[in-house]
Amino acid sequence: MDKTIYDNISLLAEYDFQIGGAQRMLSVVAKRMNKPVYVLANRKNPSKIWDVTPILEIPPTKIVFSLVVDSYKLQIIPKKKQIKFCHSGTSLENFVDNPMAKDIPWLTHRERVYKFWKRKGFNIDLIPKGYIPYDKTLIEDTPAKNDQGVFTSRICSAKSPELAIKLFQNLGIPLYFAGNCEFRDYVESLNKNVSENIIFVQPDEGTGVRLETRDEILRKSKILVHCSFGGMHDYLEYSILDGLIFNCVPLCITSEPEQFLIVEEKRIGKVVKNVEEAKKALFYLLNNYESYVKRSQEFINLFIKDQGVLWQRWESKLEEVCSKLI
Repeated sequence: MDKTIYDNISLLAEYDFQIGGAQRMLSVVAKRMNKPVYVLANRKNPSKIWDVTPILEIPPTKIVFSLVVDSYKLQIIPKKKQIKFCHSGTSLENFVDNPMAKDIPWLTHRERVYKFWKRKGFNIDLIPKGYIPYDKTLIEDTPAKNDQGVFTSRICSAKSPELAIKLFQNLGIPLYFAGNCEFRDYVESLNKNVSENIIFVQPDEGTGVRLETRDEILRKSKILVHCSFGGMHDYLEYSILDGLIFNCVPLCITSEPEQFLIVEEKRIGKVVKNVEEAKKALFYLLNNYESYVKRSQEFINLFIKDQGVLWQRWESKLEEVCSKLI
């Protein structure tokens, strides 16, 4: 990226919130760009954003690039050019009737998100084959695997954890919920009347499970369960990638299987539409675990190796968008 453009960019988290894929992506981008992250918060010590410590002052740059945009109000930074990043696709639903939001330059790494919101009149651009910038560099050693599943996504209705519960209920195979659970009432409602083989790991860092605790469960589990009610997510999510790093075979339950088409294309796991199909897939994956994990290791090794090329695509598109604003 041109140094003049690079020096004119500040990274911003639009709210003081540490949990979620967009926050993790922000920390990866911050490390890649070797730039600090700023937050719009009214507290002296804002929460960490994944593993990046944010600061409050925005430097005198011309452009603010904010990668954390969700169901909050549209934040406008006075006297700054702004580029907003759409991670989930649902972020823009909150601003669909806001003409100011449609004029702001948006970026996304998801082709489905780009096509949908472009048709809705948003000024959105696509990082081609932007996939998802990742922060792991090695496959973990996992010598002792058990016939058990793990759910590491955030435990909220948007992640459809009830599908995982229905799958494992009274099945006799352990399922560990080791995701962040800031929605405590919702988590407690899920935990009622579940069979003994379904274990909700208690948070040991506020509303979150420590990474060391989560990783130890991943290290022992054969199956990574990922659920979705559909939407515009595509390619892979951080929870799936983390599962692959720990030699967990992904089992995805979604009403829109095209979301995770690559899982089936590369034969690194199974993608099914409902719980009935998931039960058959679960036993199939357990019985054929070694062949699936061999292919998944080949895939994730190549994915890690290609992160430098992926980041070049991010920088190229960001430079293109920024050059129009300076």
